[in-house]
Amino acid sequence: MRWRARTIVQRHGARRASRPQLKRDPLGSTLIMQTPNQSVAYHVAYVPRTTITGATSSFWWLPPAIVVVFLLVRRPRLALAVTYVAFAAIVAFGMVWFQRGWNQSVSHAYAVAARAADDSTSPVVEGRVENFIPAPAEGHQDERFTVNGVPFAYSDYRITGGFNQTQSRGGPIRDGVRVRIHYMPRGNVIVKLEIAN
Repeated sequence: MRWRARTIVQRHGARRASRPQLKRDPLGSTLIMQTPNQSVAYHVAYVPRTTITGATSSFWWLPPAIVVVFLLVRRPRLALAVTYVAFAAIVAFGMVWFQRGWNQSVSHAYAVAARAADDSTSPVVEGRVENFIPAPAEGHQDERFTVNGVPFAYSDYRITGGFNQTQSRGGPIRDGVRVRIHYMPRGNVIVKLEIAN
């Protein structure tokens, strides 16, 4: 019985089809493996806080304390002492009123931003940071960049409830970084910042 070679062209082709396709680099002999696109994984770098932490009206007591020390040392006439006490009380009340109003304003800004971050209808843009202009450490101008043509600007000294940490203060935004940003259309305030792993 004569020996005949078996053709395995079809099987070999099937095995090749199941493997990742190889493509030759036109500039050399290096082989580049083409793999299916994978989804980008992100981690959350910023979401608005809903509570304000820190001291409130910490120095309201300072004017009355100064006046009390002054009265004990100088011992002025009664009419003058009453004037000093009234002035200190007015200043202390003004400081408490201003601090309370400031906290309410800041809390409201963060609450609005937090609701926008949770709102599924808020605009979202995804891509790489482009046209990045870092803010100077002195803080005299905003930090700016664009993502897919959408411009963003923020400052450490401007409270909007959204992301505002500049690069000079340790912010994560850099030119070329891939991000996903949820924002409010009015002012393009960043209410949720995600950065690719």
